[in-house]
Amino acid sequence: MWSRLAVRAALLPLALVAACHPRVLPPTARPTPTPTPSPTERPAPEAPRARVVASVIQPTALLALSDRLIVPETTSDSFVLLPLRGDSPRTVVRGVGFYPRRLLADGDDAWIAPYSDAVLHVTAAGMHTPLVSSQPVYAIARDATHLYYLSANAPNLRRVPRLDAQGRAVAPDRARDLAEGLTHVPGAVDLAAIDGDVYLATADAVVLVRPGAAPRRLSALPSAPSVMTVDARDVFVGTDGGLVVRVPRDGGRAVELGRIEGRVAALHVDGCLVYAGGARGVVAFERARGARVPIAEGGGAGAVTTAAGNVYFTDDEAGCVRSLPVPACPSETSAGGARELVGGGAASAMAAPATDDDPLAGRSQGAVHTVVIRFGTSADRIGREAAARLVSSVVASGSSELWARATDAQLLALQEHGFDAAVRDGVDRLRCADLRREPARVRRAPPPPWHAPRAPTVFLVQLGASSTAFDELASALSAAGAELVDSLGSATLLVVATPEAARSLPSRVAGATFVAAYGPHERLESLARSPDAEDAPPCGPDPDAPLRALARWIVAAPERPTELSLTLFRPSRAVERSVLAEGGVVLSGAGGEQLAVRVPRRSLAALGDADEVRSIELRAEATVEPVGPQ
Repeated sequence: MWSRLAVRAALLPLALVAACHPRVLPPTARPTPTPTPSPTERPAPEAPRARVVASVIQPTALLALSDRLIVPETTSDSFVLLPLRGDSPRTVVRGVGFYPRRLLADGDDAWIAPYSDAVLHVTAAGMHTPLVSSQPVYAIARDATHLYYLSANAPNLRRVPRLDAQGRAVAPDRARDLAEGLTHVPGAVDLAAIDGDVYLATADAVVLVRPGAAPRRLSALPSAPSVMTVDARDVFVGTDGGLVVRVPRDGGRAVELGRIEGRVAALHVDGCLVYAGGARGVVAFERARGARVPIAEGGGAGAVTTAAGNVYFTDDEAGCVRSLPVPACPSETSAGGARELVGGGAASAMAAPATDDDPLAGRSQGAVHTVVIRFGTSADRIGREAAARLVSSVVASGSSELWARATDAQLLALQEHGFDAAVRDGVDRLRCADLRREPARVRRAPPPPWHAPRAPTVFLVQLGASSTAFDELASALSAAGAELVDSLGSATLLVVATPEAARSLPSRVAGATFVAAYGPHERLESLARSPDAEDAPPCGPDPDAPLRALARWIVAAPERPTELSLTLFRPSRAVERSVLAEGGVVLSGAGGEQLAVRVPRRSLAALGDADEVRSIELRAEATVEPVGPQ
């Protein structure tokens, strides 16, 4: 027995076929007959009735090839091929799970379809080959030689060759490898292309892009665009508010040709007429004067095109494709509503710059900065190549980011090209100093009573980028004779090595820029800061002021017992013996890496110099109060 759902699925095509035929009003709903016109009146000619071409469940686009019409059908996940002439049966080509809003011809038996993260070359035989892959795509256009597309990644305007220099077709799989970024046009919504010129509709303007030249603003738009197209003479833009606007290809003020009800969802130009599809059907406008020519009312037309002397459009409500003969051009005496637009739409509000709270954020005084460029997808080769051309040098390339060295001008260029780029000069900050400009200050000895390590085994390794940008970092360090212990931040590593191996790390490990011995600055950092230090900048004019305050605190009461927590790099009987030798006691953790001890304050001089100690903190809630002049 069939389920109720199965019965509905079986009857759905029949219901849609019935819906596509002209509706006949029941007797009770028939309109009152209009009076017979007098002999002096001329009745308006009856509009031709649209012919049902085919039932297509939820059609999303239309493309006319030389002998057939291509229609994506949502429900069946397929492309329906309808003959333009004769009585040939319709055929079906399977889709790949997405329903494109625009199709482009690629010869007589193939077409180009955009998807959420790819653009496919589809043949009538059912072959699907990516022209673009692993990129967020939201609009496509083409001219005789190239496919152009808008990506959500920077640079957003990109292209793929369809013909080579000799005019021969480029195979889809080869074309994919030749894709390139052209430029970035902020706010681009749609695009159209002809003869090497690419036109983009942004939130408030039409912009022209020619390869090798900077984008040029052609004309302002009165409101947000929804769709655009182009022919040999003009660019046409439909807007969210229902306007149909013409802009000369060589620039000039926009001309409003007319308005439809609701958003312009489809736009097509053929000869003297511009066809606009929307929620209430299709309307054509004469391209010069804007004379209005109603085509079809109701049903919702999400796609419209012309071919073989007919206008084809989707009836989205009824689930079918309809057609009418192409209407004649309005006479030269026909009134039109075209008007030249003065000025553009309202300026959009500028968003406040986001706060950059990354630990590596910050700008040095140098002329060249470390920057990070973040990408929306990890496999965006075009974005990476375009960004690399705009910087001085590439430091590292992570899964979804690129680290580089760039000047202020180059950083500005990156941002103008739409890249998410930010300064990360924090990679050069270590011990409150700039290791590129003042390396000796980074290696400075601690203030008395502490000393620089004489035979260190633990080292700080500074990277030129975040550690996430480097693959197999632990393996690279191991091969160079260093053991990765931990990280003290996204760009600072802690390693165990011999002094000789440590000195060789910058030349043997990709990304390593600087090496310094781990010492009292790091071991005593937490202990040396008073509770009020949270409200003070981490690095003041004297970066060793916290250690000097700690030294004064020790001198004020050197024999006062103090409970401390010691964290060791490894269990150390030597540290335990040092505690006992200083007159202290191990309270807990003997033989482990976490020791609780009670020692006189003066013992901090020896413990702060111990190579096995990683950090020292107060165990009780005692405070390190500054003593003496600050």
